[in-house]
Amino acid sequence: MNLDLTPLEIALLDDAGSVNDLSIAYGTVQPLKNPSDRNSLSDLTEAALLKLFDQRLVMFFRASRHEGYGAAPSEMTALSREEIVGTLEADRDPEFIPDEDNLVFFVATDAGREFFGQLTSDSVLRPSGRIDRPWEH
Repeated sequence: MNLDLTPLEIALLDDAGSVNDLSIAYGTVQPLKNPSDRNSLSDLTEAALLKLFDQRLVMFFRASRHEGYGAAPSEMTALSREEIVGTLEADRDPEFIPDEDNLVFFVATDAGREFFGQLTSDSVLRPSGRIDRPWEH
């Protein structure tokens, strides 16, 4: 499988190796790209997640926080692209508080796991350290 993914997209695909909610995606993008404002963070995260979705490397589904992290993705109803975009748009509102009983999770598909398995460990960026969010000051 020959896909042209950026280091950021590969890092998000790494996150998708286990079930994660969208907050994890934003937390990965923040230190890797250091966006200057919340909208830039949203733009970068949305573009990368939708590219992974469009290439069928990740799937998205809704569940409660408790159910989502223990979910078997094959048993969950996959969201459409429109549902994903709608959720990412809602997340742009600084006043938006996700419903803990209806969170959006993402996880790698079989194709995503296969692609990721072909990567060398040095091609995967792993963010660490304290994250500054200038828009929160």
